Amino acid sequence: METDLDEHKYVFHSPSSIAYTYSRLVIDTLEKTDKDRKCYRMINGVLAERKVETVLPILQTTSNGVWNTYIHTHAHAIKQYVTDALTFLKIKTAMERLVEQYKQLEKEFNEFQKKNHIQVIRQ
Repeated sequence: METDLDEHKYVFHSPSSIAYTYSRLVIDTLEKTDKDRKCYRMINGVLAERKVETVLPILQTTSNGVWNTYIHTHAHAIKQYVTDALTFLKIKTAMERLVEQYKQLEKEFNEFQKKNHIQVIRQ
């Protein structure tokens, strides 16, 4: 059976995300398969023959559990990343406002110089 893989959909980062990605890959493949088709699942080191309709819900539950574990164990890092991103956006916004204020003041100063016939003499 041929499977179309979107390279960016399956990204490997850590053991738990690899397990999740592998589960997602299998689930995506089985969802496109006939529900009465035979498939094999490893249970405690024993290869068991099952039907897709039996295995698919189990894999989905397992996959969700792995993902929830990954999120839980990396929650602090994710929170820190979001906090850093928000801080960066605040700094960027403040810098953009300062640049606009500077440009406005520069424009007003140039108009003041022109209006009052002020020339800057450089030495």
